Amino acid sequence: AYWPNNLLDLQGQYTSVRDPDVAAGNISWAGIALTRTFLETGEAKYLAGAVKCADWILQNLKHDDGPGGFSGGLLGWNYDPAGWRSVEHNLDVFALAEGLYNLTGDAKWAGMAQHARQFVQAMFNAGGYYYTGTLSDGVTINPTPIPADGIAWTALTRLDAADRATQSLQWLMDHLLVEDVVGTNS
Repeated sequence: AYWPNNLLDLQGQYTSVRDPDVAAGNISWAGIALTRTFLETGEAKYLAGAVKCADWILQNLKHDDGPGGFSGGLLGWNYDPAGWRSVEHNLDVFALAEGLYNLTGDAKWAGMAQHARQFVQAMFNAGGYYYTGTLSDGVTINPTPIPADGIAWTALTRLDAADRATQSLQWLMDHLLVEDVVGTNS
C-alpha cells in the first residue's frame, strides 16, 4: 500500500495501519515480486501466487468500455470500485501479465497484457505524451495532472512504439524536469 488512509476500522474502534484500498498497481507489483522470487527459487508456490494476483485483477478490474483497460481497484473500507483507469496502473498490469506469459506461455496472460497495452496506447495524445488516464466514469480522458512516472514507465516497459516513447520522454524532459532548486547547496 502507498499509505494507511484511515487509522480506524469501520466502527471507529480499533486502530489499523492497513490501507483499505486494493489497487491494481499494488497487486501487480506483488505479483511481479512473486514471479521474480519464482525465478530465483524455482518454487512453484511463488508462481501460483503471481497467477492468483493476475486472476484477481482479470476478474475484478478488467473493463471493455471506452478505452478498455483495468480500473484502479477497490477503494475504502467498503471496497467501492474505482471507476478511473490510469496509465500507471495499466503499465503495472502489463508488466505482470507479460512476465506471466513469458514464464507460462499461457495465451490468457498475453491477452491481459494486450488489453492493458491498448489502454495505454489510447492515452497517447497529439501533445506527445500520455494522459493520466480517465475520470471516474472510466471513459472520459483525464488531462491533468500529468504524472512523470507513467510517462517514464512507458519507455521502461517497451509497451508502445519506440518513437512514442522517445517523444514522451522528450516531452517529460522539456516540461517536467527541474534543474535548479532554490535553497540547495549544489
